Amino acid sequence: MGLRLSLFSKYTSLIVILFVLLIIIVRAIYQPIGDFGNYYYAARFMLEGNWGLWIYDPTSFNLSIYDLGQKDFFLNFTSLTPLTTIFFLPFAIFKISISKIIWNVFSVGLLLASISSMHRHFSAKLNVNFYFLFAFLLAILTNINHGQAYFLLLFLIWFGYKNYIDNNKGYAAILWALAFHLKIIPGLLILLFIFKKDLKGLLYFILASIALVFISAPLIGLDVWFNYIIHILPKLQQGYINDPFAVSYQSFDVLFRKLFVYDEILNPTPLYQDSYLFSSLSLFVKLIFVLSIGLYCLKESEIKKQLGLITIGMLIISGYGNSFSMVLLSIPLMVILYDSTIGSAQKVVYLIFTLSCSLLPYYWFSTLPIFFQFIRLFGITTVFVLYLTFTTHKIYSKAYLLAFLVFFLPKKQVITNTNAIDKNPPSILAYDFEISKEEITILYFSQNGIITKKMKPPIQIISIQEKILNKKKEVIVNGNQIIYLSDKGRGVGFNNLVSETIE
Repeated sequence: MGLRLSLFSKYTSLIVILFVLLIIIVRAIYQPIGDFGNYYYAARFMLEGNWGLWIYDPTSFNLSIYDLGQKDFFLNFTSLTPLTTIFFLPFAIFKISISKIIWNVFSVGLLLASISSMHRHFSAKLNVNFYFLFAFLLAILTNINHGQAYFLLLFLIWFGYKNYIDNNKGYAAILWALAFHLKIIPGLLILLFIFKKDLKGLLYFILASIALVFISAPLIGLDVWFNYIIHILPKLQQGYINDPFAVSYQSFDVLFRKLFVYDEILNPTPLYQDSYLFSSLSLFVKLIFVLSIGLYCLKESEIKKQLGLITIGMLIISGYGNSFSMVLLSIPLMVILYDSTIGSAQKVVYLIFTLSCSLLPYYWFSTLPIFFQFIRLFGITTVFVLYLTFTTHKIYSKAYLLAFLVFFLPKKQVITNTNAIDKNPPSILAYDFEISKEEITILYFSQNGIITKKMKPPIQIISIQEKILNKKKEVIVNGNQIIYLSDKGRGVGFNNLVSETIE
């Protein structure tokens, strides 16, 4: 009788889970294209043989999609790695509406496979699938609505771990290398190899990561890889993606940038203008977390505990945290809930803070003072500290003093837009302009498509000299003012029209 009730409960909960997920997938059909457009159209252009460096120019990318008839969107492929496109090639053979449905069904299948595997691995008594659905409902909703790839990322990280503990280090390295090429932040997994002194695993991981570049080169092109690694990746790691002051990117980079970096359009009223302080604090905080993870891995021998802390660290160190990624908190949550050495009260406290990160929308706090706007960031930081506290003894070390050295290292000033022509732009993406003695015309791309804005010149224009430098238009007016499009202090290609005095 007990077995029958258990099976009935199991299948009932499975039906409920599948029904809820089906509703979410169907509901997503009527949502805007979302981030799935980045994956889909990049893959489609590759299938059509129309692929190259232009993919990483947001103007060219958005206008090419706009010309295909897609409306009500604003996309940016610069946040994605080149290899991402190859992941989505099989889905690009369908129409985008059909493709998004297929992708969501596929990624939900990966999610269920990951959670079911966790259930078996931790010998969970509760139905993990059922409770996971509600604990991470917001993350699940946003991933499906936008057609995001974090279910795939969770799958790669988790099954990489499963292969690693089964001593299949080659397979683990491949899965983690794929995860690294999908979202970059899993690169932090390299700490696991380093602090376990696993030279073999580290070598496999590095070789797999490099091999994926050359294996994909015939489709992607080494010039695209070079451009991404040299020009785009460094800006991404500093949190420069679209609007680098957007609170939606819940990260320390954005918090410190809003506090200390001046931008006359995006951040005209910082708390205190000192971009050196921004750079120092941002690097200092990241080093503290990396050192904490490193010292933890040296002291703690259980790989699952190491993976749990590294996963939380990924979310904190990332320059552009988002609600999609909260699904990764399932790994450390399972570690905590099924650790017999941790008390019930501690588990409840940890669960509450995890739920606060995964279920509370950041925009509920958008009108509050700045520190309260970053409620999710502080929630994840608290989860990190609680994880450290509950799974090991407190870690004290003089190694933390090394992090203070960043305040004495030479740093460059953060350059942002301070000479904007248009003080009230309708979009953060200006892509062309024309200048006459009577009028300046600026072309923008926004969620609503192309916007043309005409305005009077801020100065009297007597002479105009137009030239092209490195394929970019520059206009010299009156012989002493240069006007051009600049993405300084913004995501790659997210230009604003600025002027500078020629000295």
